[in-house]
Amino acid sequence: DAEPIPCPLNHRHEDACHDCEESFQVISDIKTLIQKAKAREDNTMQQDETYHEVVQELSTCRTNLIEYRAHIVRKRIEGKFQREQIQSLKDNEAIVVCDFKMKINPMYFREAQKDWFGKRGTACCGFLVYTKAEVE
Repeated sequence: DAEPIPCPLNHRHEDACHDCEESFQVISDIKTLIQKAKAREDNTMQQDETYHEVVQELSTCRTNLIEYRAHIVRKRIEGKFQREQIQSLKDNEAIVVCDFKMKINPMYFREAQKDWFGKRGTACCGFLVYTKAEVE
């Protein structure tokens, strides 16, 4: 009995999900329309460049969608594993989770995002410790 494929839409299925694949089909349909428009003979050079840029953007969107979906599935699988590990803890065991939060850069109040990224600063990490609690 195979484990159902995790789905970001909370569906349970063994194969590709129609709802999940629909967003990829939209991207393919837009690319097809652009290719048809690009094939016209009366296009200007600027239109051809615009078509090329839109196709590049669509490729980026498709890649981002794949990565986002993979992140959701990975998060679900990791969450299930984490719950199983916490439930199987013994009295003398603990699980320590370390998570990078962000860098602390005391510079400006409400500085722009472009000024924030790429700076050096003090890294801030968060720690979470799971132990088995005694029930009283």
